[in-house]
Amino acid sequence: MPVQNQPPVAQRSLSQWVDYIQTLHPRSIDLSLERVARVWERICPEALPAVIAVAGTNGKGSSVSMLESIYRGAGYSTGSFTSPHLVRFNERICLNNEPVSDQRLLFAFNKIEAVRADVSLTFFEFNTLLALELFTAEKVEVMLLEVGMGGRLDAVNIVENDLALITAIGLDHCAWLGNDLESIAVEKAGIIKHQGLAVIADPQAPDSLARVALQQQATLVQAQQAYQLEHGANGCVMFHSQHVRLRSFSGMLLPDAPAHQQHNMAGVIAAVAMMQEKLPITIDQLKSGLQQQTLAGRLQLIEQAPMLLLDVSHNEASVMAMIDYIDTLQISGRLHAVFGALADKRYEQAFEMLKSRVSAWYLASLEGERGQTAMSLGEQLFTDQQRRDGHLDLQYFDGAQAAFSSALASADKQDLIVIFGSFHIVGAIITDLNS
Repeated sequence: MPVQNQPPVAQRSLSQWVDYIQTLHPRSIDLSLERVARVWERICPEALPAVIAVAGTNGKGSSVSMLESIYRGAGYSTGSFTSPHLVRFNERICLNNEPVSDQRLLFAFNKIEAVRADVSLTFFEFNTLLALELFTAEKVEVMLLEVGMGGRLDAVNIVENDLALITAIGLDHCAWLGNDLESIAVEKAGIIKHQGLAVIADPQAPDSLARVALQQQATLVQAQQAYQLEHGANGCVMFHSQHVRLRSFSGMLLPDAPAHQQHNMAGVIAAVAMMQEKLPITIDQLKSGLQQQTLAGRLQLIEQAPMLLLDVSHNEASVMAMIDYIDTLQISGRLHAVFGALADKRYEQAFEMLKSRVSAWYLASLEGERGQTAMSLGEQLFTDQQRRDGHLDLQYFDGAQAAFSSALASADKQDLIVIFGSFHIVGAIITDLNS
């Protein structure tokens, strides 16, 4: 139902538009292509630039960021669409790695609203149309589209991509995608187009990914089959492949990075190699792009006293990757954990490994339809006996800032405070630190 007391369309501020488009559909998640495709057909240009779509459970945002850095560094104009944002809505839609301006966004909001007429759109569907309108109007040469959820019925899938890149698959969004990895992988693989190009970057990918690619008669390269990572005695990691489409980059050394990011890098290298005919890249441009890529909120270490680590890990695989990274830091002091997550996330198993490392927990509540209270989070993560145990330092807070402030007050200079979980948690702390 419409937002009450909304000003006329032309006079809405950006924040008013963002609030408004969250009211256009009765459900926040409604996986379907019919409605959003109908609106896109009304504005769809005759020709699209090169399109790379990225799906998966973990590693999507990092992979988009790497691709953007590579192609922009090689002189191509880029448009990247990711979600959610950490601090500002504008972060979701970037032109040449710069969040689009408020003014340009307002123009796009007005255009999509006029074109959609009576078609009901979810928040993410409207966002997707904003990105596509902006990228096509600005005539970018490369569109990089991160799938929001799943793939087959995600709004991003209304566009015919040139290449589908699928990153690591894990148990996430099970209520919508399925309760096992094979079922979830089928949904993710829905972005693979008939006779298109596809890269599976997950070295332990469910078999259903390759089966879908075969059904679509796609040209597929897959980790551990078409390419591998070779580890040298001196700790270096090299991309290796004998595949005819990939061997021009074989032997390339990867920048130093955590193991999970090395697999993301390898998938990106494979994607760039597969796109060489349409988007030529030299090996030097590829190396430079990977080295210069940065992404806020992904194992972002702030070296101060105490040290801070910000990471949007919110499911089992990403929490495990964060634990591995923490172990490399060799912290001499205690570990403090500020955490908050949406109610539809699974992380309990990974937390069993984290519990033995954490000295103090600061759980933060999240509001909204998918949010949950700190108390509810604590009941899921710790047994009644653990919560009654006097040795467990566990505190509950109404929001991220209060939890972080308490952690800062309690931590010594040699300690590490890790702020992780939902984008809402990490984004709130980044906002705090930048203010």
